[in-house]
Amino acid sequence: MFCPNCGKAEQVAETYCRQCGIYLPNLEKKSKFGEKPEEQLFISQFLNVMTGLAGFGIGIALLYSIWGVENTPIVFYIAMAFSFVIGFWQISIFFLNWRLSQHLNRKNLVETEEETVSDKSFQNLETNELLPEADFSDVVPQSVTEKTTSDLKEKEKVKRSTKSQK
Repeated sequence: MFCPNCGKAEQVAETYCRQCGIYLPNLEKKSKFGEKPEEQLFISQFLNVMTGLAGFGIGIALLYSIWGVENTPIVFYIAMAFSFVIGFWQISIFFLNWRLSQHLNRKNLVETEEETVSDKSFQNLETNELLPEADFSDVVPQSVTEKTTSDLKEKEKVKRSTKSQK
């Protein structure tokens, strides 16, 4: 798969591009709501708020129902405590997701600024203008390197054979 933004090859669907960082959806699947990470984050935030409010609501309802009642079973207190813990947990997760969405928004803002700059750089230029001509003045001929390698191998054989004779 190729990135539709930068053209980087060998990308995996439903992940982020390894070069430019945009989300790469699986184009072979049918589109669903909540497929992009931003949509999933919004759904997660919404569900976190709703379950947090439900947890607080149930906790308050239990507190109101047992307030002033004598010989209340311990199970009601435990259920009330769990409801409040669930409410606090979901609200804290909401704020973590909110910080993540702020980070994604800043990242998307930077990407859009970079896209406007990079659009100017993608012009149809010839290769001769981008790369200098090759300089072959300091290239070592292949025969010299082959001879050196064979000389080194012969010296190793000599050293090995003298050591084994001792």
